[in-house]
Amino acid sequence: MTEEQKIKNIEYWRQGCLGDLQAAIDIACLAKKNAHALFFLHLSIEKGLKALFVQNMNQFAPLTHNLLMLAQKAGVNIELPDSQLLSDINEFNLATRYPNEIEEIQKIATDEFTSKFLAEGQRIQLWILAQLK
Repeated sequence: MTEEQKIKNIEYWRQGCLGDLQAAIDIACLAKKNAHALFFLHLSIEKGLKALFVQNMNQFAPLTHNLLMLAQKAGVNIELPDSQLLSDINEFNLATRYPNEIEEIQKIATDEFTSKFLAEGQRIQLWILAQLK
């Protein structure tokens, strides 16, 4: 990967990270579709970790949605309780992709539940963005 490709790729993932978190907030607050908001939260964290991967490994990001795996491959040390948080957020990616599973997440994705995860996700996002040079 050339330096120019690296810079463009990091910026692509960084912008996606920012945009998807804002989309998650908007979907939760305006559309009141909490399961969908949680899906976009996952996308935001995934894209931030992919930016870190590109920065740290000087390679294109791997084709995975698993947040813990992305953090590990990026050389990022995530400790408890944040590793558990990422594991929980991973579930939002899977649960919202399949019709029978989205019903389950909709049952638990109350406004309070969603707000808690959005706040924690925003904290993780800020940490990720601070790691980007």
